[in-house]
Amino acid sequence: MSERVWVEIVVPLVRSNGVLIGAIWLWLLIGSLVAGWVVWRARLLRRPRGWPLGLMALLLPVAGILWLRAHRPSWAVQTPFGTAEPVGEALPPLRPPNRILLAALLGGLVPTLGQWAHRRVARALFLELMLSFAAFFIAAHLLAIERTWEVPKELLPESRRDESVVVQFRVPRPFYLLMLTEAALFLLFAYVDTVRLNDAFAKERVDQLPPIRRAYYRLRIERPESEPEERIVTRPSLTIGSDPQCGILVKGEAILPRHLDVYVHQEGEGRASLAFRCLDEERQALHNGTAAARGTLLPGDVLELGSVRLTFLPLCE
Repeated sequence: MSERVWVEIVVPLVRSNGVLIGAIWLWLLIGSLVAGWVVWRARLLRRPRGWPLGLMALLLPVAGILWLRAHRPSWAVQTPFGTAEPVGEALPPLRPPNRILLAALLGGLVPTLGQWAHRRVARALFLELMLSFAAFFIAAHLLAIERTWEVPKELLPESRRDESVVVQFRVPRPFYLLMLTEAALFLLFAYVDTVRLNDAFAKERVDQLPPIRRAYYRLRIERPESEPEERIVTRPSLTIGSDPQCGILVKGEAILPRHLDVYVHQEGEGRASLAFRCLDEERQALHNGTAAARGTLLPGDVLELGSVRLTFLPLCE
């Protein structure tokens, strides 16, 4: 049967529709590769989900390429205190990991190979089984193959058990159309599933990346017993309290071990603000002379906690 399939179905189909088949295959291959880049870029930008954008890139590779050009990560963040630039450490790679590139390439060349690249063996075998099942009946219908079976005598009525009864079977057209639909759906699922697997792997890898250290603001610390101290804060969150593990140590009977948190609040791609909150809602700090449990900080603002006075200054003056 395999030789007949090749000679009577595959060769004529390629000869009559070779350009169309090649164009569709190349389109999906390019789309799969672009989708791999898109899901990685989306995860680098901390998007909650990358696979919808990857699916868009799979079906419309040009749109995916345009999205990549418009969403190149800018590791600098704009805040009211100036531009927070990365300091000291290597930045995350813009190139996707090798597994994503391999899965996108193999999955674009041959459906189910993307699942093998991600070691989803059971899923790959299931897809191959269902595609093979559909392909068998599609070929049997196109080749007009008929099968003849002799009915077991036990299934015949007693009056006909002395006869030889045979049944001829040929794949009916409705079942052939059903198999065509099944094959198309499982092929599409194989491509989409590769995108989702790439997205899940991208999220896992991005979550393992160390946080980017940036210079967010300057902080002047004034204590009664010492000279004023000024430092550049590179943490997105700075805890203040009486615990020696806090970023700024403040002693006093009314000061909790972890009294107050100053944090960078992300407001979108490349934009952030600075805010503070008391970790115990019943406690407060003086914000520009007014008692408050939380608030937004701007350049020149002052927080007073116990005997310590904190002035938040822009990066450059």
